[in-house]
Amino acid sequence: MGVTLKSFADEYTFKEIKFEAVVTNYFKNQKVDLINKTIFISGFICSDGKGDFAHIKTYVKRIHKLLPLAPIEVFLVAQKKHKELLAPINHCNLQIEYSDGDMFVAENYLSDRKEQLQVKAAKAIRISGPVGIIQVSPITLCQPFFSSLNDCSIQEYDEKSNIEPAEVLLRLGLNEDGVGLFTKKIKPYTWNEVEHQSLKDVLFKSIEDYQSSHSLFFNYKSDLRRFVVHALDFNFYHQQLVVDILNFESINLTDLPLKELKRKKFNLKSVSIISFNNGIKVEAIHILRKKGKKHLRIINVANLTHQDFKKVAYLSSPLMGCTGDSSFCMALSYGKIIHYQLPVHKQRLYFNLLNIIKNTFGEDAILAKYMLGVKAKEANSYDLKDPAIVFQAKELSKVVSTSHSCNQIFDATIKRVVRKHADISYREKERNLKQQFLEGKITEDELLTHYPCQ
Repeated sequence: MGVTLKSFADEYTFKEIKFEAVVTNYFKNQKVDLINKTIFISGFICSDGKGDFAHIKTYVKRIHKLLPLAPIEVFLVAQKKHKELLAPINHCNLQIEYSDGDMFVAENYLSDRKEQLQVKAAKAIRISGPVGIIQVSPITLCQPFFSSLNDCSIQEYDEKSNIEPAEVLLRLGLNEDGVGLFTKKIKPYTWNEVEHQSLKDVLFKSIEDYQSSHSLFFNYKSDLRRFVVHALDFNFYHQQLVVDILNFESINLTDLPLKELKRKKFNLKSVSIISFNNGIKVEAIHILRKKGKKHLRIINVANLTHQDFKKVAYLSSPLMGCTGDSSFCMALSYGKIIHYQLPVHKQRLYFNLLNIIKNTFGEDAILAKYMLGVKAKEANSYDLKDPAIVFQAKELSKVVSTSHSCNQIFDATIKRVVRKHADISYREKERNLKQQFLEGKITEDELLTHYPCQ
């Protein structure tokens, strides 16, 4: 009989969280056995494809660093709209099946090769997520696509959907039972390291001259009509006469709030949209106010490589538009003020971050007011010209990277599942110890004494 997603998620109790924390802390400081056993990673790619794919790339990168001798197999189910977006991943054998069907459901057309995949997965260390591949039986119970139990299932940030049954469940996110977010190290990137030469040609001939006269904002698919206004507000007291916004969706002038942009306070003379057509710049210009002095340029970037995405985001203004998980974590890591396009299924993640902000800076913190104002679409509840908001965003980055990063926890979890495969007796000892703890036969102090199952 299958396991419903709801029942599996709700079985994860407070005591189990305590047990997992003790085990994780132990493995943080342990050396990993260098094995050549295959790591088999599976997952579903949904939405625009970039966030879930970025997670998979992170798994592969971190696992390869821990286990350089281990072959890594990655099997993904994506939709056909993702086909041109998902580039090869280093250090692994990547296989992607493209479906026209319902999200989160493994299509029947995969059944002819399912047995082959089952054999490959059964011999490997199995990792699933952040969105697990499931199939729906006639009685609407959600079942794992692969018959063997996962060694580790990874749950996306603050969500309970698509969790496949596993020996180890890694719950990402900022919930009380979440282990944190994937954070990025801050590197002192420079424009010389950015490879997108066409973009640099549009932006500047001299970076020094450009920065003295232009403000550059980075908007990854958050509501552009609202982000434009926020960027202009943020730039209000600055001397730069040109406001550039890097945008990742193709738009026209009619997609902008032209009536609002004509307001005298913005002091805008014109707005233009710059696109790239086979590397050639195409520009559409609209005059707003002849007496205006500033210029707004929307630059449709289309796609940046993963490396350029990080570098340009880092080098842009403190205000950054983002959506989903990957760009959200990048903005947090780089100390940006987050203009978050809030998907319905990310409400919990948003409010959990808001609670961290309030606990760190107080209920009336300008950063908290801004995030609430963005969600409520109320422009009068915050002041983007308050310099404290930039300071708080940078401090929040330090708090998240220090206290809410899952990077080391992910590594510790991989070490743990490797140990389980390498030492069958350890697996049994851990199960017994967990059972004793859950049944109240040993206390948390005794658990700390007994672990690591000697």
